[in-house]
Amino acid sequence: MTLAALLGPTYAGVQDRVNTRPYTMDQVWQQTQRLQAIPMANPQKMRDLVMRFTQLRTWAEFTAAFDLAVPLVATWSAEQIHQLRTARLANPALTPADWGAIGAELTAANATVPNVQQFAQIHRPERIPPWPIGEIVALAQAFNAQQHGMTATQWREVTASLQAPNMTSAAALAFISLPAASWNAGNKRQLALQFQTDRGGLTAVEFAAVATALTLQRATPDIGSRFARMANYPAPERAALATSFNANQAGLSPGEWLDVVRPLAAAHATAANAEAFVRLEWARAERLLLVQAFQAGQQGMSAAEWAALAGALTGGNARVDVANPLIALAAWQPAERRGLAADFQSNTRGLPSAQWAAIAAPLTGARATAATAGQFAALVGWPAAERAALSTAFEANRHGLTLPQWVQLATSLTGARATALIAGHFASLAGWATAEKLALAAAFEANQHGLTSAQCVAIAAVLTGAHRTANTARHFVGLPGWSAANRVLLAQDFIANAGAGAANEWGDVAFPLTDARATVANVTAFGTIARWTTAQRAALARAFNTNTRNSTAQDWALIATQYGGANRALRTERHMAYRASNWPATVNLGGVAYRLRAMGRDDDVGLVYELPTGAQFPHITIHALEVTRSPATWRQAGQDYQVVLDDGAGRTYPYRGNAYSPFPGNPAAAAATAATLAGQFWGAI
Repeated sequence: MTLAALLGPTYAGVQDRVNTRPYTMDQVWQQTQRLQAIPMANPQKMRDLVMRFTQLRTWAEFTAAFDLAVPLVATWSAEQIHQLRTARLANPALTPADWGAIGAELTAANATVPNVQQFAQIHRPERIPPWPIGEIVALAQAFNAQQHGMTATQWREVTASLQAPNMTSAAALAFISLPAASWNAGNKRQLALQFQTDRGGLTAVEFAAVATALTLQRATPDIGSRFARMANYPAPERAALATSFNANQAGLSPGEWLDVVRPLAAAHATAANAEAFVRLEWARAERLLLVQAFQAGQQGMSAAEWAALAGALTGGNARVDVANPLIALAAWQPAERRGLAADFQSNTRGLPSAQWAAIAAPLTGARATAATAGQFAALVGWPAAERAALSTAFEANRHGLTLPQWVQLATSLTGARATALIAGHFASLAGWATAEKLALAAAFEANQHGLTSAQCVAIAAVLTGAHRTANTARHFVGLPGWSAANRVLLAQDFIANAGAGAANEWGDVAFPLTDARATVANVTAFGTIARWTTAQRAALARAFNTNTRNSTAQDWALIATQYGGANRALRTERHMAYRASNWPATVNLGGVAYRLRAMGRDDDVGLVYELPTGAQFPHITIHALEVTRSPATWRQAGQDYQVVLDDGAGRTYPYRGNAYSPFPGNPAAAAATAATLAGQFWGAI
């Protein structure tokens, strides 16, 4: 098609007009062919445009008009193109081709001169650099596809907030495309401006992604930028933080919310970690301190585990200084630490959490449990330090006892005896059955008998086999007059000579002995007197302890073997008393050594000298003779004695000095044999 064919009847008029212009009809045809190259350009629209453009008086204006029209001819009307060319003259910051490129992206209802003007205004030459035209065209294209509930003017306002290096359609669209239901145009513009001011190390898309999580009254530029600028957190985590805050503010303002979780950094800076702490129903300041403590050292627990432990603490215990000792139990599984916190919260047992932790800290492995530590914490009456020491002792060596048995043992100890050292002494008794250890500890609690627990256990430790019982031990422990060392020696001697008597028999014999007399040798001396009952041996030991008469226990025991009958102990005691009062062990009567014997009647103190064979007759008897009276004092006063002969009826012949002195009413004649013995006895004494 030629220009003449295109213009038809108007060709001549156009030719006349061009003849007055600085361009030719050939040049008009060349520019018209640019329009013809557009598939959608119809002849009528091209004729209208050529008629309008040839009215322009300069070549520059003429070519500029075609530069603008070429991109638009397919979709814009000639009148719209003309109006846009006129509008462009008022704002020549962009070339006509640029205006045309912007307009070409706008179609249908969006293809308006005001819309193009708004996008063209994004390019502001005074800004260095200004927005690139390619990015503006891309924005127009995006606007044409979806307005996001905003006018072109509002698109321009959002975009105008962005400067280098953020002058990209992608950056602008990140803010423009924020959900219209939550973000109005003004807030989008302000958010873009916040991003331009301080993007927090994020791209526009990342910055806007944070804001996208906010809805309703929380969808504000201030709140969005606060979360976006959490520099410690990776971009996705900042968006997740905003999501978490949007879902539940936990009673905190945005600033308070973020202040709590701001200390988290590096691998710990995650929304999940932040949420774990911020959801705690603690005072904000305490939550912050807890986060700081977690960031400083995780103690082998995740943030969720820290928060779970802290969540078990409520009221006055909802504090970092309470939680930290429990958290710091590094050898404990997180669940057990939380369980310990819950137990502590339920009943502090009068202890601060640091003391609970001190009790728990020694426990490891299968014993590092809240249930185990709680048993020790529950030892009412025990000082906190001793409860901790007891758990330490338990962890070091259970000594064959279960936890309840340790606790039972400890519970039996009170007051000054409620110590781990004492409990450990009884627990450590090697070879002892658990029940007997517990019984021994209970007996010690009831009466220490002047011993320390170590001394009590030292006594028990020497017992062997069937003798490892609290009942056996008490016979040796309960000897108040004995030194601790001698009680041990006595128990050892008992084991070495167990066949010589039961423990109670040894104890009964030993009990009366005190001070220097409380020795194993003395007990052995009395305890091994053949054919004596335990009560008799004990009675003799008691008498010996009261007054040894300057004789050894062995001396007493030797004499004791010479006596029998129920009063043998009394007779032995009197015998030793007479010997101590210088009565001779034997007297020589006619060449026969008559031996000393004490009388055993309670109502008659006296002695007898009898034949060494033990034959009943003859013998010499002195009645009513105090044990402290010596032969010398007896000769001075008293002097009464009897010679008893077996003359068929066992007749008694009384003498005073060397003279026969019959009883009143018994004027029997003196027997010659009796007179001889009496004379010899008086002479010997």
